[in-house]
Formats: sequence, C-alpha cells, structure tokens
Amino acid sequence: VVQGQWSVAAGITVEMMALVMVATVAASLYTLIGTLATFGHAAGYYSAMTVTKATISAAAVLLALFVFHLEVLSLFVGQFAAGLFELIASSAILLPFLTWRYDRAVARDCLVLGGWNSIAQLAMQGRVLLERSVLSTTVGLAQLGLFVHAQQYQNYAMLGVRPVQQAVTPILLEEAGEP
Repeated sequence: VVQGQWSVAAGITVEMMALVMVATVAASLYTLIGTLATFGHAAGYYSAMTVTKATISAAAVLLALFVFHLEVLSLFVGQFAAGLFELIASSAILLPFLTWRYDRAVARDCLVLGGWNSIAQLAMQGRVLLERSVLSTTVGLAQLGLFVHAQQYQNYAMLGVRPVQQAVTPILLEEAGEP
C-alpha cells in the first residue's frame, strides 16, 4: 500500500510479506510451548525444537539461495520454513494436553489478555518500524543493516542470562505462593 510513497518499503514484495506473515502466525504457538516447557520442566524438548528450527532455517536459506537463486527472498523462505516447523512441532507437543471443550470464561479471558498483549506487541513493532524507517531515510539502508547486525550482539550477550531466568521463574513462582 505504501510502497510508492515510502522509500523504506521500496524493495518489499508481496511474496516477502506473505512469507513473514505466515511465519509469524506459526511462531506464536512456539512461544506458548516455550513458556509451558519452562513451567513443565521439559526444557530439553524445547531446546531440541530450537536447534532443529535453526538447522531447518539455515538449510532452507541455503537451498533457496544456491539452488533456486532466490537472492534476498531466500532469507524470507528460511523464516517461513522455521515458522512452519515451529507450528508442526509445537502442535505435536501440545495436542496430548488439550481437551476439546469450549469454555466461555476461558475464551473471554484469552481474548482480553490476548487483546492487551496484541496492543503491546503492535506498539513495540511500531516503535521498531519507526526507528528503522527514520534511520534508513536519514543515514541510509547500509547503515541500517549495520545497526540491525549490531543488535544481534546484544542477543548473543543475553544467551547466558535468558536460560537461567527461564529456569528460575517456576521456582520463584512456587516460592511466592508459600506463606
């Protein structure tokens, strides 16, 4: 819609957007499984899923890049492949625990909590979009690429902290419930 008026969106194609949207929706169940694995003391399964997802994503990117010559679209194909795996693996883990019974109170709670969570996610993504748009128009796309690349180092630095935080959270919640 804004491709003609907004220089940041100039290289984005409909195929890229479709792949990202499907991957994002598919990945939402994976996030839920991560939380359940933390509280259910099943972090090993979640870790195995994460390693497999990374392998599938890398293989899909390389296949799309070198076999099908999809160039930039290869990155989106990798994200799509990872999202599809997340959906299938998360569903397989979650299905045995689901009871197929409709409860209006639970559905209402999910919609209310999900609505607030959606607002928070939209605000966060809006900030990132605005930040990157301003950077790309002010300093250029190459510098924006460097900025995004530099943010990956922050994620690497947090790799040692997040697993500890996830492992401690269930214990702290149990202790919080004690008198």
